[in-house]
Parts: sequence; structure tokens; C-alpha cells
Amino acid sequence: MNLYEAHTSQIQSGKRTNLVLLEAPSSPLTAGRERKALIEVAGRRAASGACPAEQSEGSGAESGSEQAELDSGRNRESSDGWKRRPSPKHTEAYLTRSGKLPTQKGVRVSQRSIRGPHLGISRRPAEYNRFMAYEGRAAMLLEPGAPVVVEEIVVDPPGPGEVLVKMAASGVCHTDLHVKNMNGMGMSFPILLGHEGAGYIEAVGEGVTSLVPGDPVVIAYRAPCGECPACLRGDPRRCWMALRAKQRIHRKNGGDLLTQVLRCGTFSTHTVVHQKAAIKMPKEMPLDKACLLACGVITGVGATLNTAPVWAGAKVAVIGCGGVGLSVIQGARIAHAKQIIAVDLSPVKLEWAKKFGATDVVDATTCDPVAKVRELSGEGVDFAYEAVGLPKCIDQAVRMLAYAGTATHIGLPESNASVTLDLGDMDTGFYWNKAKLCVCHCGDALPSNDFPLLAQLYLQGKLDLDGMVTATIGLDDVEEAFEAMETGNVIRSVILF
Repeated sequence: MNLYEAHTSQIQSGKRTNLVLLEAPSSPLTAGRERKALIEVAGRRAASGACPAEQSEGSGAESGSEQAELDSGRNRESSDGWKRRPSPKHTEAYLTRSGKLPTQKGVRVSQRSIRGPHLGISRRPAEYNRFMAYEGRAAMLLEPGAPVVVEEIVVDPPGPGEVLVKMAASGVCHTDLHVKNMNGMGMSFPILLGHEGAGYIEAVGEGVTSLVPGDPVVIAYRAPCGECPACLRGDPRRCWMALRAKQRIHRKNGGDLLTQVLRCGTFSTHTVVHQKAAIKMPKEMPLDKACLLACGVITGVGATLNTAPVWAGAKVAVIGCGGVGLSVIQGARIAHAKQIIAVDLSPVKLEWAKKFGATDVVDATTCDPVAKVRELSGEGVDFAYEAVGLPKCIDQAVRMLAYAGTATHIGLPESNASVTLDLGDMDTGFYWNKAKLCVCHCGDALPSNDFPLLAQLYLQGKLDLDGMVTATIGLDDVEEAFEAMETGNVIRSVILF
């Protein structure tokens, strides 16, 4: 008699079958061992005619060796340091002769999801994932002025409309450094850093139908709400009420809830976000490159495609050639700009600019950058993008413009920054030159549309993401990555989990 025949015989004879739902497998190998152990135990029970559901709790009917086999699968720690554990309120589900399932504190598992010809263990039901808690590690700020620390965390299951993402990679962006340097930027401590991440769906909350466990996703910090005036008038790119999940990540030591930077919190082995903030990626898209789409790349490319769209044959100037500025250069190249002039203080960054598509470079330490850009372009540029955040650079961008040109401010300014513009100069004044000044937030992106588009551009060889990764690091190296941003020449450091 095989296992299926034994299982069928038990049900037909009126005996009850005990189904044990194992913890989330830590790897495919572990999953196989868990399955094998449970099948072997179930096989011995079936062969002996024993029915665990009829045995009293603590009767000792299950042998120590059988329990050890199950525990070896349940308690194994994975290679990434995670320990999976089931929620205390939902560890076992019992399928009785009547087909009814017990509920515990309002928790119920779908009968359909666990019944089947393979003793209920061919796959873990999605409903079970919904009640699991996870333990992991995260890089965080505990108080203003303190360095980044890495601590153990506990992640609650995703709620309705939410998804839990197991992180694969996260870029280290200047915005996170700003959060540290500006004492949290108004957020409550402790703060979970990171907002430029990609990973795989681990579990989904109630009502989530567009994503399933295993889907590769990029996390967007701007997911249109659908209810603000901009969304209601059909302009979701201008939404200012981005959707967010509830806070579900705690410090293991003390239980404090963590505030996730820009609703993301990607410097963590796992995070929980709103389902619309998890944008599905093509399976062939490498996630250590896809993570860059979430902030720096979409901000720069989006500035040239969405905020102030570059037309074919236009003349463009880019002030600041860090990660965002280089993405602006790539966006202008993709839009078929005729001339792209890169401006920076660093010879190294100017060499990067040429690699990513700049036709001309201006070293601002050796000349007046406004005069040089106007000389190179003939009469000024059609578009000038400022990717530094300094008031002086905003003024320079405006004065670089040709008649009726557009300047776009992208760089994050200090909290007390202000700028004074020349209105009356007949050649470069804001009024007489009929200049336009825009502000770009995250490339005015619609992530559900723009992220897959950028992924396709990368896969087609039109968007260079490989060259933008200058270092790969571990979670414990975040503080050193911040120091490299301030003192060295780095485009992007990427955390690999």
C-alpha cells in the first residue's frame, strides 16, 4: 500500500488525519528535507494504522525519533541567518471527518488550501503564510546623531492589501544619508533606513490577487493613492498621498516599532509594503540592478521623460554627475538629445558622464560654468537639470537656458535653503529669457508603468545599470558606504542579502 492509498483508506474508514503545516522553508534543500521527513513519519503512521488526531495530547504516541525528524526541518536556520517560526496562534490545522476546521482567536485556514492527495504537504498554503511572523536583521538609526546599527528584528505578517518582501538587494542612496545627517528629517525614531530595493514576494495579505509568493518585485516609494485631487482628475503622477502599509517591523530587543524611510525600509532582510508599491519585474531582470530603478534611476531618467520631457535634437545641460545626474544624462540620450553637456567639480565624475552619454563636459573648478555652457551650446540650452541641491546650482541652471528654456531642480536641498534669481538681465534674466523652473520628485513616476519600461530598456541594452554599481556590500557595511558617499567617488553601493 502506498502513501496515497493509506491516506485514502484512513479517510474512508472514518479515521481522522492530522496535517502539520511546517514553517516557511529556508531554502529549496531545506524544503525537500522537511517534506521527506513528514512523508516518512506519515508513512509509518499509515502502515501501523495509527491516527494521530485520535491520540490524546501528550500521550507519547509519537516517538521521539519521529518528532526529532520533524524538528530538524522546522528549526533549521537558513544560510541568510533567518529563523522561520509560525505564528503562535496558528501552528496546526486538523481536518476532521466532518471536514470542519477549528478557529483560534478568529484565525481560520481554508479547507481547500490544505486538502489534497499528498497528505496536505505538497505546498504550504498562501493562507498560512499570512499568519507567519519572521525574524531577521536590519540597519537602523536609534537616535539623532547616532551611527547606523544593525539589529535583529521581528516582522509581523502582512495585513489586508499588503505584501511581505524578502529583500535581494538595496541601493544606498543619498536620501538615506540625508535622513541621518538631518536627524531623521522629521521621522520618529527608531528609523529603518533604505528605499531603493528589490526582492521576492514572501507572503501576501488578504485581498492581494495581483502578486503571489515568488514574484520578483521592485519597491516603489510613490504608489498613487487614487483619492487625492491629482488622482481624481486623472493625473496620478502628481499624487502626494502615496499608499503605505501599517508599521509591522519591530526591534527584537524591546519591541519598538520602526519607521520605514519613505514607507519602504529596504535595509532589512524583509519588509512590508502596500501591494501597489511592489512592482513586478520580468524574471530575467537581475534584482541587484533592478533595485536602482526604485529611486536614483527613475528620478534622473524620469526628469527627462516626465517632468520636463526632452525632445529629439534638444540641447541639454546636467549640473552634478552623481547617480541621479548620470541617470539624467542617460534619459537625455534615450530621448535623442543632440547635445548633452555635463558639469561637475570632479574629473572622475566627468569621465563617468562621458561614458553614460555626455557629448561635452565642463570642469566647474577651471571656468565659469554658465559662460562655458552658453559657449558650447551657441545660445544656451533648451533644458538644464540641477542634480546637486545647492541654491547656487539652481541659479546657474536658469542662467544656462536659451530663450523659453526649462530648468529642473532635482537635488534635495537643506531645510533652510533659499535661492535668489536674476529677473532683469536682458540675456540671462528669468523674466527676459522667459525661463521656466520645475521641481522633480522621483521623476514624477507612475511606478506600475515606468519601472517595467525601464527594465525593458535595460534588457534591450539601452539603459546602463551595470556601470552604475561601483560597489557591492553587506548589511553591516552601510555606515562605511555613507562615508564613501561623502569622501570618495562612488555612483552606487548595493547591499546584497
